[in-house]
Amino acid sequence: HGLKVVDKLAELDREADSGLNLTYEVRDGIISHCGENFIQEIIPYSGTAKILENIRDKKDAMMPCTLEGCIVRMVDKIAYAGRDIEDALVAELIDEEIIPSGIISTLGKNNGEIVGNLLIDLIEYNKQNPDRIGLSKEKHEALNELIGFNYKNIYKHTKVEKFKKQATRAIEELFYKLLDDLDKTERLCKEVHNLPEVTVYKILKQFILKIGYKQSDSNALIVLDFIAGMTDNYVVNCLDEIFVPKHIT
Repeated sequence: HGLKVVDKLAELDREADSGLNLTYEVRDGIISHCGENFIQEIIPYSGTAKILENIRDKKDAMMPCTLEGCIVRMVDKIAYAGRDIEDALVAELIDEEIIPSGIISTLGKNNGEIVGNLLIDLIEYNKQNPDRIGLSKEKHEALNELIGFNYKNIYKHTKVEKFKKQATRAIEELFYKLLDDLDKTERLCKEVHNLPEVTVYKILKQFILKIGYKQSDSNALIVLDFIAGMTDNYVVNCLDEIFVPKHIT
């Protein structure tokens, strides 16, 4: 979907057509970005050129074909691990005392120190191994321990799980409501008496016209693309517009 955004859904003001006209290398970095198997080092893919549009899962995406893409894939873990610790402390999901001392002594006691120490290590590793991107054994093990700690104590926290269920239900309700309304109104081209006159439908109609969906494209695909581009706050605004009764003036 990330590749679809930059190739089809995003639009530059100065460009007549949709898409950002990015290079193959950047697009490859996007589609090869996510990897849950956090390995110590990444060697750029050097096989037959990948047909990016045909890639449908992580296995087919393989590793990025550039060192820059490998850096992005690696530092994604670095960027969120320490930040999530700090956010969890502020949200009072965890107490500082339960953070393992080994993580603190190896990586640092706050997000700035963690990011700084890991980036220095990544640079030094590449100096010694210029054909790949990685971390030293010590730093990689400490970062893995930190991520494991986060999963156990933050991402799986009962409060987080509660909000995850609420968010899932909210997005499902919004998805099926918009899908039903697209079906009933022939993609908002036909007026329906009980359809709320709210901003989200105007924006959705403009979105459909701008992208130029074909008749063969399903309404479910349109709604999926539309919701996937929403911020958290806009999802809440849409739910409020559509479902919450308003006073009559």
